[in-house]
Amino acid sequence: MIYLVIIVLVAVASACIQNYFCKNLFKNESDNLKYETVIYIIALISTVLVVDLPKPSSYCIMLAVINGLILTLENYAILEAMRCGSMSLTSLFSLAALIIPVVVSPFLWHEELKATQLFGSVLTVISMALILDVFSGKHDINRRWLLFAFIAFFAGGSCAICEKYLTTSAHADETNTYAVISFVVVIVATLIIQKVKKEKAEFKLTKKNFLPILFIGCGSAVIFLLTIAALKVLSTSGVYATNNGARLMLVTLCDVFIFKQRLSKSQVAGMGMGLLAIILLSL
Repeated sequence: MIYLVIIVLVAVASACIQNYFCKNLFKNESDNLKYETVIYIIALISTVLVVDLPKPSSYCIMLAVINGLILTLENYAILEAMRCGSMSLTSLFSLAALIIPVVVSPFLWHEELKATQLFGSVLTVISMALILDVFSGKHDINRRWLLFAFIAFFAGGSCAICEKYLTTSAHADETNTYAVISFVVVIVATLIIQKVKKEKAEFKLTKKNFLPILFIGCGSAVIFLLTIAALKVLSTSGVYATNNGARLMLVTLCDVFIFKQRLSKSQVAGMGMGLLAIILLSL
């Protein structure tokens, strides 16, 4: 259980720091890309220093490359969504990505869709509708935020599918190597995109912001390693239900009380329903 507490606290602290950076320090999309590059360089070094890396199979390499490209898109979308919208609503869309592997599991892995997961899937859709004020007829949601929130949602679900393919294969013991290759792909991809973009990053690494960035980079490695450790001693459903549910709840509280984010009654109801949906999807 201590693993889950650490994972949640590190993830929430990282989200709050990222939200501050997005709202105050990032001026354009290239700033997000530069930040993403630095974070994953730190995460890569941190991971390599503390884990064993089995020789990867071609299957592992293929999945890791695909996952790395999707992960690049997911993180970019989350940062852009935070830059122009709410941290808590963005987090809900990101964490609700669990619905994607759950819904496709009967077709890809011939797994039975549990009643709780089906109900959680329905609640996820209703939750998003409430957040977007569909039922009230109001459509004043920031369209740019909405675009990147949905990109983060679909990219996060796609990453989960890649991970599922690996962990259900004969190469499940190559998880560490899979993560490292994915990190390398993210670094290379973000560097290439920055190179071809005409827009130059304005974000600068300084003594003041380096320690928070170091924390997030190392935190990414910590979350990965402790999640693997937790899954070895706790049930998968328990790990993901507790992790995702607690993260969403704490991120929302931080967004409201620290960043003074105002949520409508419909959005509050949507957040509550989304929290329940995420827990049900994890069971």
